[in-house]
Amino acid sequence: TGRHEPSEILRREDRVDMMQRDMTNYASKLFQGHLSRRQSLTLPVIIHSINDLERISDYAVNIMEARSRVTGDILSDGGPLPALASTVSRTIIEMTRETVSAVKSKDMAAAQRVLMLEGRLDQINEEAREKYGEALASKMANMTGLAILDYIEYCERAGDHFTNIVQSLIGGGVWHGREEQR
Repeated sequence: TGRHEPSEILRREDRVDMMQRDMTNYASKLFQGHLSRRQSLTLPVIIHSINDLERISDYAVNIMEARSRVTGDILSDGGPLPALASTVSRTIIEMTRETVSAVKSKDMAAAQRVLMLEGRLDQINEEAREKYGEALASKMANMTGLAILDYIEYCERAGDHFTNIVQSLIGGGVWHGREEQR
């Protein structure tokens, strides 16, 4: 099976859930011990990033489910929503690559590109909502359009969590005492 097969996505999502649970349990044990000031500021950021990764895996399942509600090719059928779905798909793939690069190499340029891509995802999502609203107003909306809108929105939400991860990197990987989860 390929990496985009629904069974593989579900298997990986379950694995991410288990890893999140195990890492969170381990982190809570670390908090019970003696931590340096730096460690006590770093650990919450790590926990938030773990939670962001788990949310991204949840959205991967949501994306897959939205995709399954569309007959045909969600990315190449005619009309404005499929065109936006194609753009959002390319954008989230690029965002994933840039996030990995940023985290692996502490690449601040890649982190900044993730933030720029998040702005693009927001624009695409807003444009998709407008196009779907126009379709509703003209009584041309259908369930396929709604599924594509969901697909775009789930990609945008996953992008929010990629942004959280790179923002923690930009912030030096330490907790600054404020909650910015979306």
